[in-house]
Amino acid sequence: MVRSLRCGCTGTEQRRENAPVTANYLLGMQGWQHPEWIGSWYSQSIESSAMLGEYAQRFPTVEVDDTFYGIPPEPVVRRWRDSVPAEFSFALKAPQQVTHERRFAGPGGLLKRFLERISILEEKLGPVLLLAPIGFEPNEANRAALRIFVNTLPSGFLWALELRHAGWFTEDISDMFRSKNVAMVIGENRWVSRSSVLKLMNEPTADFAYIRWANRSQTVLSAECSASNGHVLTKWGEMLEGLSSLVKTAYGYFNINADGNGLRSAEELQRTIGQQWLEASVSGEAAESVDRDVF
Repeated sequence: MVRSLRCGCTGTEQRRENAPVTANYLLGMQGWQHPEWIGSWYSQSIESSAMLGEYAQRFPTVEVDDTFYGIPPEPVVRRWRDSVPAEFSFALKAPQQVTHERRFAGPGGLLKRFLERISILEEKLGPVLLLAPIGFEPNEANRAALRIFVNTLPSGFLWALELRHAGWFTEDISDMFRSKNVAMVIGENRWVSRSSVLKLMNEPTADFAYIRWANRSQTVLSAECSASNGHVLTKWGEMLEGLSSLVKTAYGYFNINADGNGLRSAEELQRTIGQQWLEASVSGEAAESVDRDVF
């Protein structure tokens, strides 16, 4: 089964000519089963099976790392789907066999099986994240393989691809992504220059954006905003505001160690852009505001 896109596939140039849209910001974490959270964010007695439901009461989305290591069993995907509210979104990493072992060349049936499995999430399925290997350089062979891969991606899914080599950030690659409505990941890490980050914020390659925040030691904006973590997040808040007229949805995920404390960073960025955490329930009961200072 192939799910329907939640947003259309119009290009960024067409959107600029039309009335601006207001982006729906979905901010969350990379993963939800972090031992460091037990006893602080999670209760000391929490069962691992209850963590996702608890997490979903605080964030509207999560980036799933487990799928990078293989296609999850059907019961697991169903359990994920049934543990979260209706409006929750999962972003899932594509298996490493596609990106790292086959290096985007001939994924064929493997990618198809993966998409069929994660489609069990139905409307809770958000973007599919493709992580290029660190050593995936923009040589002639890799450029050819990536072009074929991108041009043959199945429709009906939100595709985001993170390239981790400065040589990939060229106009021809961006144009190729735009032609297929593939989001070039905006990654705050050691591989991407500040100018590339700012360019992608101003000229996204899809009608949605995908942002990933890594460890503070790798951030590209910290040099400019090094006075405090708050200044860094204020800068990101300003850039997200600018992005809001260019995309329909912006997905953003913090590494657990991003800016020293990814959980706190995610919370503060939500506060910066005026979002509130809500107590959501799978049963659909009315949501209640949460005093986030207790976390």
